[in-house]
Amino acid sequence: PPRSTLFPYTTLFRSWKIVLQDLSDQEAKSLTDFFAATQGSLQSFLFLDPTTNLLVWSEDFSQNAWETAGVTFERTVADPFGGSNAARADNRSAATLNVAQQSQIPGSVQTCFSVYLRANAPVTVTLTLSAGNGSRSMAATVPTTWQRFYVSGMFPGVTASLRFAITIPAGTFVELFGPQVDAQVTPSRYVASTGWSGVCTSARFDGAQMDRIAAGPNRNTCVAFIRCNLPGGE
Repeated sequence: PPRSTLFPYTTLFRSWKIVLQDLSDQEAKSLTDFFAATQGSLQSFLFLDPTTNLLVWSEDFSQNAWETAGVTFERTVADPFGGSNAARADNRSAATLNVAQQSQIPGSVQTCFSVYLRANAPVTVTLTLSAGNGSRSMAATVPTTWQRFYVSGMFPGVTASLRFAITIPAGTFVELFGPQVDAQVTPSRYVASTGWSGVCTSARFDGAQMDRIAAGPNRNTCVAFIRCNLPGGE
């Protein structure tokens, strides 16, 4: 599969140099056609930073980005990597409750929503990604040791933005660590996030041309420069 090399840095904007190798002729043409359609740096587009977590505040459920109505949290719980950055989410109500976050990612984009879970007693929680009328869920039977669970999918043609939720049954609790969204089928290595998610809704190509190098029959390398202004990936 194609490999990418990324070199991010931050000043008043965030910028990437992306080197895509071993592209087929059709893949390279699709990329250069897209560059032409945006008229280089003139038109903006959605870019999802593959080096980051596409959720914000992955270790702080007190932030407004999280929907946590009715759930109480105990922080500084031991996490699966030897730190104390996990949280205990307690649902003391008589109804199921959600820990959820709304994103700016359209439902038509392939995403993977993952989280590490642990519980002292048997509990089954549900991971859900949804957009518009589309929804995909996975029931997670939580063990007494940390385990990473995930649900992935896409909703072709759906422009409504994606929402990611962990549903906790009534009268139970579960320990959570490292909720993450990746723009792929399976989870990547966990990356902690704060107030910037890597969802760039107004990214642009940075430069007047895109280099395409023929490395052999049906083998190409394309080099793209992309930038988006800060804050918020805009």
